[in-house]
Amino acid sequence: MKTISIIAEYNPFHNGHAWQIAEAKRRTSADFALIVMSGDFVQRGEPAVLDKFSRTRMALLGGADLVLELPVRYAAGSAEYFARGACSLLASLNVTDTLCFGCETEDPAAFSALSSLLADEPEAFRRYLRSYLAAGNSYPKARLLALESFFFPDSSQSSPGYDSHFASDADPLSPPGNPFSFKTATELLSFPNNTLGLEYLIACRRLKASFDFLPVKRQGASYHSSLPQGNFASATAIRKNPALACGYMPDVCRELYEHAVSGQMLHSIDDYSDLLHYALLMQKDYTVFLDVNADLSDRIRKLLPQYKSFSSFVSLLKTKQVTEARIRRSLLHILLGIRKKERPEDRFAGLSYARVLGFRQSALPLFREIKKRSSIPLLTKAADAKKLLLPSELDEFLLNVRASDLYHITDPGGGYNEYRTQIIRI
Repeated sequence: MKTISIIAEYNPFHNGHAWQIAEAKRRTSADFALIVMSGDFVQRGEPAVLDKFSRTRMALLGGADLVLELPVRYAAGSAEYFARGACSLLASLNVTDTLCFGCETEDPAAFSALSSLLADEPEAFRRYLRSYLAAGNSYPKARLLALESFFFPDSSQSSPGYDSHFASDADPLSPPGNPFSFKTATELLSFPNNTLGLEYLIACRRLKASFDFLPVKRQGASYHSSLPQGNFASATAIRKNPALACGYMPDVCRELYEHAVSGQMLHSIDDYSDLLHYALLMQKDYTVFLDVNADLSDRIRKLLPQYKSFSSFVSLLKTKQVTEARIRRSLLHILLGIRKKERPEDRFAGLSYARVLGFRQSALPLFREIKKRSSIPLLTKAADAKKLLLPSELDEFLLNVRASDLYHITDPGGGYNEYRTQIIRI
């Protein structure tokens, strides 16, 4: 039995996602596709456009076999946090043969080489990175500048070429003698899917995860494109223009999405403006929350009298040093009550459970394999958490329950209850 795993948001699920699942299964001859998916809030620091169970149904109808929830602490975290949480979950389950991820640059050897460097973080690279961060650059820009200085310490602008430091001949993704340059590194770090793919590989190296990797070039429109290309439209385009669901989603998914549109059940960041305003007014120290440093905390307090909405406050808080995505995530952490871990060593502590959102009946053999191999419990009922988890683990689970309850506050009619919501079976 072979299993491919994909880490995703499916916000919303579209033709490109269905193609990736089918292509990954084809290339690896996999029997099952296991998906680790964000819950009701996503990595951009926003609510998902559709709730997690609706997106799970779409994924299963689109080719997935089993969908697990990535806890909100990781799902709404930085790229590093997002990747570490998802890869930790997969490593604990111990059933993944190949981790597949979408990318703009389908170059396995380059991914392996750069992820090796970034995972090891040699002292010279760390020194450059600290220097560029101290100079006021955002983290993505500082990392790119640090890489440039690491490659060209004398500013000669001549690439040192492939070096054994960047990848090992024993690595199946790095053929011996494959050239690697700063130009390649720049390309990998210049596109959003590439960046996430690198974070997956970095996380897996640090976790010593044993599965293989399969980068698959995304089809059609680019990640941020608002225009369709061929049979594909990006999730960004569909969120901006729900009419694009027609023709750019599998038919079985399109009907569900159009029903949500007609029922005004799509969610957006400004649906939570009043809730965020209240949360900000009730707090004295914002630095206790994940991703909020002293500078951002002071800026929030200073500009709070000008608060009008979630999205406009993000724009107001933005600076050269801090991206809008980082600010959205920080504000979302305050809204959801996601605090920093008390001990630094607990920052990347492994996940303590795997929450099932849905599965296909044909995936029961995969369930049985997980139960045999997994080092963490598999939760199919929210009510089981209390008897299966330790108190500290239960606190993290309840954080997700509260996040979903808050997500559904804006639903027409209300009445959502996480404990009474059935997982999806197809």
